[in-house]
Amino acid sequence: MEFEARYNPTMYHLDYLINGKGVGVGTQVCGNVISAPSVLEEVKGKKVCVILYSNKETEIMEQIEQVLSEVDIIVGRLVAVDELECTYSRDREDKIMSDLIKKLKLDNFTYMDVGVCHPVVRNNTYLFYAEMNARGVLVEPNPIMAQLANDYRPLDKMLVYGATGGEDAVLSYYEGSSPGLNTFSKQVAEERGILSNVKEIPVRNINTIIAENFDTYPDILDIDTEGMDLELLKALDTNKYKVKIICAEVAIRSEAKALLEEKGYTHYCTTIENRIFVRNEELSKIRM
Repeated sequence: MEFEARYNPTMYHLDYLINGKGVGVGTQVCGNVISAPSVLEEVKGKKVCVILYSNKETEIMEQIEQVLSEVDIIVGRLVAVDELECTYSRDREDKIMSDLIKKLKLDNFTYMDVGVCHPVVRNNTYLFYAEMNARGVLVEPNPIMAQLANDYRPLDKMLVYGATGGEDAVLSYYEGSSPGLNTFSKQVAEERGILSNVKEIPVRNINTIIAENFDTYPDILDIDTEGMDLELLKALDTNKYKVKIICAEVAIRSEAKALLEEKGYTHYCTTIENRIFVRNEELSKIRM
């Protein structure tokens, strides 16, 4: 799905399109015929560049390196293509927020990304890091994704634990077939049939995280925690931490909208999965 969403035949030529699990071999996607991993044997000894369209680089790279001793690897969303808009989010959330940042004239802004998952692919803050020279704090309980964040975003601060609206604790963390399905929510885990795949992970209160890692507070807060967004928004002390822009993946959108309006925010934009809000006092600066 990532490949189909990000590639078209006019972008660059692929010699091979490989499905690591051997699924769909012989079928065609975007003008490329899918091959099995065994095709790597044909390019042994040649100069090879692999473009990954996935959020499981570590697993795939290990598979490739078993066959090829020398290979250059790059994640799909880091491939620059002339005349194409650069966005790393699923539905342009990063571009929407970057436009808002410019309208608000935020210089040297900071961000906090809670529930990073992949630090580049379908990520709402990577554009700030890569294109706007901004820096922030990343909160991600999955150690594999945290290591990728360290690799791709070494200038950000990586915190390898989860966020909660309650007290610091250790919670059950349910893991799905891909990192984007992982959750601390038992209800979500039950709906996804992943209750049996669980480990214990530390979590810290969202306000404590801000207090310990920012001189004041982040200008931008992005939350994607698979079922706990509303809890974090309720707990967030917006009187003390006057975050200017909030982007949250909220299932109960009407409740989140009412909550943030009470906290002094205005709904700015809705995308496929997210709602973006701007603090009223900041919005008034644009309207003046």
